[in-house]
Amino acid sequence: MVYLNQQGHDLEPLLEGITTPKEFLEDPSYWIEAPKMEEFLARVDQLFTEGNRSILAAIGHACPGLRSWGVLDSVLRMMKEPSDMYSQPQRFLGYFINPAPPIGDLVRKGNSIAFAVPMSFDQHPFTFLYLKSALESLPAYVESTPATVRWNKTHIEIEWSKDQGQLFPEDQMERHMSPDFMHSLEMVIEKTQKELERKNTEILLKDREIQELKEKTQVIVPETDSFNPEMSDQIVPSLVRLRGQILRLSDYLVRSQQIVTLLLGQNKAEGKIKKILEKMDWDVIAREFPKNIESSTHEIQYIREIVEKLAVQNSPQRFIEEKETVGLNDLVESALGKIEEQIPETVKIETQLGFNQKVSAYPKVLEGALTQLIDCSLKAIRGKGQIRITTRPVGDHAKLEISEIAGGELIHSPQMGFRLREAKAIVRRHNGKFRILSKPDGAVFSIDLPVSLN
Repeated sequence: MVYLNQQGHDLEPLLEGITTPKEFLEDPSYWIEAPKMEEFLARVDQLFTEGNRSILAAIGHACPGLRSWGVLDSVLRMMKEPSDMYSQPQRFLGYFINPAPPIGDLVRKGNSIAFAVPMSFDQHPFTFLYLKSALESLPAYVESTPATVRWNKTHIEIEWSKDQGQLFPEDQMERHMSPDFMHSLEMVIEKTQKELERKNTEILLKDREIQELKEKTQVIVPETDSFNPEMSDQIVPSLVRLRGQILRLSDYLVRSQQIVTLLLGQNKAEGKIKKILEKMDWDVIAREFPKNIESSTHEIQYIREIVEKLAVQNSPQRFIEEKETVGLNDLVESALGKIEEQIPETVKIETQLGFNQKVSAYPKVLEGALTQLIDCSLKAIRGKGQIRITTRPVGDHAKLEISEIAGGELIHSPQMGFRLREAKAIVRRHNGKFRILSKPDGAVFSIDLPVSLN
């Protein structure tokens, strides 16, 4: 993504049909399933390759200058020579393949290394083409010539030049550290890494528990006489904070693994090791990690309590309104009336209400859903825009559409997600269908409701 942006390519054709949000594709710590990654890179190759050389090879070779690998970039720049970079192939591949593939038939020579992995190049040709090119580019981090990588089925052979630039002053390179210090430091970091992995697993399990609770609330229909937006406004920011904290924990774990890789792959002076730890902010990591664990636990407990309250308040037993035969256009106009004062002067409301029949509905609940959908559309518009509301007959159903134009942030906004799921549940309660259609200039809420036989 960084390379394509730098080259001035239009990314819209690439992102069309891709279910993974753009911000995740740009996050170096985010993992994507192997088939989806292969599909994405195949699309990159199809759209942007010119001539006989795949653009994926160019992207892989450009990695040292892109700085798109996060902290890994800094770690690689701290290394002295290419042999350090290739000394732990399993750990390096683990930054790109999860879980890290086991290494077999390992053969080391002066300026080359060969090994086997349980994955054939033919399984994921586009992904492995990028990875092969990235491996070739690593010596550029220490101002050396690119390596030669031969990847034949499951066998990988890497050969590099012995000539490279000097990254650190000679006086730092010639002081050797105490073996006892090296051993004790590795023991401490390995122990910390295991503790980080254990805590990270606990947090992920708790996050999975929250996701299950969220799924339960999705099928609960708000059976009260009106929406409860205050409750949803409480839960969504907490979910956002929780996700951010878990991502920070994952980042801390990645950093610890990078330090372990660096120490095991080199034998450097004590002063240089301390300098590396300072650059990695190891003291900050050790200090902040317990606080984040505790904070995440409290957030999870808080969210659970809120979700349980939602489940109780929206239970079918609390549904007290009777169904009525009402005019759909009347509900639309009533919903607009309730939100009229919130409509800014820069937003134009247009209605084309062509459905003149009745629908069987819980009036207050359906009206509340329409009010919230209009409010979601208003919040998606930045500056000038337009909201168009239409009703029309389609067979034995009523079609209602709420379109916002000049917005575009609605679908991926976490603050909207809960309200949209609520609206979907309400429409289902009315035996209808609810869809969200994305367009280049905004989004459309599409609702189909059965026509009343009365």
